[in-house]
Amino acid sequence: MASIFCDGSFCDERLFFVYHLLFRTTFASPPMFSHPLLAPHPPALTSAARHALAQTEARERSLTKPAQSLGKLERITKHLAIWQEQALPKLDTVHTIVFAGKHGICEENVSAYPSSVTEQMVENFHNKGAAINQLCALAKASLSVYPIEFTATTRSFLRHPAMSEKTCTQALQQGIDAIPQPCDLLAIGEMGIGNTTSAAAMLAALYGDHLGKTAQE
Repeated sequence: MASIFCDGSFCDERLFFVYHLLFRTTFASPPMFSHPLLAPHPPALTSAARHALAQTEARERSLTKPAQSLGKLERITKHLAIWQEQALPKLDTVHTIVFAGKHGICEENVSAYPSSVTEQMVENFHNKGAAINQLCALAKASLSVYPIEFTATTRSFLRHPAMSEKTCTQALQQGIDAIPQPCDLLAIGEMGIGNTTSAAAMLAALYGDHLGKTAQE
């Protein structure tokens, strides 16, 4: 399964990364990470992934076309071959999951819209009126929407920890449990008024002085 966030072999490492960010850092002092996922070079591929990549590259060299003439499409094919560990990746089961949450940072007037718009957008998803509904229909992908703790807004991280460790862990587990099986390709999105501010704060904690370059990339 290809995924932005979590799949079998990488799930534990990525959860470690999120846990470290949320509970072992402060925004005033951006952390210096030594975890393998943040190293200049990613962890070594499995033997099956290396074999799949070699087969994919060999197949592309055998096609009657100029080398690398398909550009980004060829890079995507190789990426999927590595994730699925097979030379001919398949996209028989494609799923999209959108997680929605209410951000306490909205108390600081960081958005032009009130937090209640989050619930209105979720209702629009369910009524098939949002852009993601149309994109999923075109891609023949399923769409699932998960409101996370709508009965309780997180606290403003400007003044308090936004979530307790227990609440955050429960939210992460809910995300993991939401992944359907089988799944060849998984697209993950999120919705919530105030989310840009929360994302910017997390990037600042992660990258510090490198934030500008990271945003550009």
